[in-house]
Amino acid sequence: MIGSIEKGLKKYGSKVPESTEIILYEKLFYLYFVVGDFSNALKWNNKILNLNQKVRMDIYSNTLICNLLIHYELNNIELLRYALINTYRFFYKNKRLYKFEEVVLKYIRKLSVSDNLKYEFSILKKELRELSKDAYERVPLEYFDYICWLDSKINNKTFVEVKIAEFQKK
Repeated sequence: MIGSIEKGLKKYGSKVPESTEIILYEKLFYLYFVVGDFSNALKWNNKILNLNQKVRMDIYSNTLICNLLIHYELNNIELLRYALINTYRFFYKNKRLYKFEEVVLKYIRKLSVSDNLKYEFSILKKELRELSKDAYERVPLEYFDYICWLDSKINNKTFVEVKIAEFQKK
C-alpha cells in the first residue's frame, strides 16, 4: 500500500487538501518507522517539518520529537545533538515545553551518553505511563506509540514485533 499511496501523492498531490496530505505524510512516516526503514521515515517526517507553517502545533511538535528518534535509530549521534538543541529552542521560543516534551527530551539527551540505555528506557516508559493518566499530556502518545518503541528497545525486539504482539493481545 505504501507504494500506491506514494504514487497517488505524486499524481494527485496538487489536488489533495493540505490537511489530508499532512495526515498521509504522518502515516507514511509511521509505517516506515515501525518496519525499521528509518531513511524513508526521515524522508516523510521531513516533509511534515518543511510544511511547518501549515501544520498544527501539536503535530509539528510531535514531528520534531520523532525526528530525534529517527536520528537516534540511524545512529546520527552528532546530528541528534544538534537537532536536540534546535528542538529545545523551538519549544522554548514558542512557550510550548509541556511535561511530555520535557520528559522525552530529557531522556533523548541521555541517549548518546548513558552506559545503561535499557535502564533509561524503562524509566522513561514509567514516566510516560504516568503522564498518560493526564488527558492533556496523553495527546502526544496518540500520535506515536512511544511505549511500544520503548518496549522494543528494552526487550531487544523490533518495533514491528512489539506492535504485532500488542495487536495479537487485543
